[in-house]
Amino acid sequence: GVFVGYRGYDARDVEPAFPFGFGLSYTTFAFGPLVLESVELGPGGPRVVASVALTNTGEREGSEVVQLYVADVAASVARPPKELAGFRKLRLGPGETASARFELGPRAFAFWDEVRGDWSVESGRFELLAGSSSRHLPSTAAFVV
Repeated sequence: GVFVGYRGYDARDVEPAFPFGFGLSYTTFAFGPLVLESVELGPGGPRVVASVALTNTGEREGSEVVQLYVADVAASVARPPKELAGFRKLRLGPGETASARFELGPRAFAFWDEVRGDWSVESGRFELLAGSSSRHLPSTAAFVV
């Protein structure tokens, strides 16, 4: 099923030794707010463009993989608490800031509906969460379908 790896750990509230996406660096990074640049609601589901600023707060050049997760807050079917929807690797010099931009189509918010035999997006509240691992997600935004 879908409750494998980080999805299963999150669903069962298990704290892994190293969360999905965890990595070490010789520098530090700070995440800005997650900005919903556009949210278009269509018959097949939402299309969302979101971005988050990342700043290298350390004294060395370094890379960070910005991860974006989607959470269906009140799903009527069993779904993981959050699912990876996209990622971007940014390489930044000391003090440098850049944005990671994500374009998500309806499939990022859908689940497989066994009754219909097709992907389905429910109405309700969705959250987007951005950060450096499945457990470090400091930037969030929400919208309603």
